[in-house]
Amino acid sequence: MRFKVFTLFVYLLLGSNLHAQRWGSLTYTVNVFEVHIVACDSGAKGEVIIPREIDGLPVTKISWRAFAQISGITSIKIPDTVTEIEESAFTDCTGLLSATIPHTVKTMGSRLFTGCSNLTVVDWPAHLNSIPAQTFNNCKRLKEITLPEGVTTISESAFGGSGLEKIDLPNTLQTIGSSAFANCEDLKSGWSSIKESNR
Repeated sequence: MRFKVFTLFVYLLLGSNLHAQRWGSLTYTVNVFEVHIVACDSGAKGEVIIPREIDGLPVTKISWRAFAQISGITSIKIPDTVTEIEESAFTDCTGLLSATIPHTVKTMGSRLFTGCSNLTVVDWPAHLNSIPAQTFNNCKRLKEITLPEGVTTISESAFGGSGLEKIDLPNTLQTIGSSAFANCEDLKSGWSSIKESNR
């Protein structure tokens, strides 16, 4: 009898996780004892603030394409409870101007800011040792970035087609993927270091 009651409790708990819920302009799901942001209103504008917790549960993940193609967002505040940002979470947010990745993020998907054509400022945490594939692809207004010591890998097409003019590479850098800086026609400062790393 106790086993049946326990099984029913687990079923109800996990079953509730399947239902998307609302918090302001955000849509989220509950994964046992964590909150995952899965979507945002397409009409969202200005700064979007993701809360540290919802209904007493920490927000730990921004899911696949959660904010993709929302052109009205200019900045987004990610709390230090988030540990994972999935692939394409901010793809084609053409109005996004700046982004700060909190030090708590441990897992980052590819194509995170692909097509964010107005992105100009990015703070990249030192503990993330890899720039995933196509992270800043076609970020036309991203003119300068400093990669902190600790970054070892710049993956394929990470900055392809971006507006980079200057990049400061860390001494820890070991690998630059194919086409990582393809079509970066304005890149001057840092270019010799990139060529040296590719030898």
